[in-house]
Amino acid sequence: KRVDEDARWGLPLLQKASGREDLKLFEKNHWPLMRLLIHTRFVLHAYMPDLTFQSAREYFVAQHPVQGPNGEARPDQDEWRSWDQAKRFSWYQQNLQRSHKELIPKLNEDLKEAEDLIFQEDSVSPGGVGYDDVIFFCRVRYLPLILGLKPGPKLEAYIKAMSQRCDIPLLSPSM
Repeated sequence: KRVDEDARWGLPLLQKASGREDLKLFEKNHWPLMRLLIHTRFVLHAYMPDLTFQSAREYFVAQHPVQGPNGEARPDQDEWRSWDQAKRFSWYQQNLQRSHKELIPKLNEDLKEAEDLIFQEDSVSPGGVGYDDVIFFCRVRYLPLILGLKPGPKLEAYIKAMSQRCDIPLLSPSM
């Protein structure tokens, strides 16, 4: 952002953040569920080079609390860290187990809203790639890790196009 705002570096590369309330609301309403499904897969299901070692997975879990498997609120960092590792991993495992029957169908329904948010295949807002995409793509780029997820055609095309444009590979061949 500093480079884009400093004329000494030339013309900005990214469009300014639009301040779109619909994008903020989508993130507020749906990121908690996306995060839960993504984080459980990072640790328990997907091959993540940064999480190859058990100690790395333990560190990740200790830093990323999740909601309880029976709908308990996501604990704050201090409470989460006060638990033993077995309890934290148990919440991850139980959330992964309930994801196919309960959580993925809900996210499939929620993602229908994303179709109306996407302006064009390679930018979420008018004017081209911008800071809105930095946030939005960061949130949706890991969705291909979730088997059984059915993004709409615009969201799927956006994820693929942004992956190619940014040279950030997707973590699953499912898209």
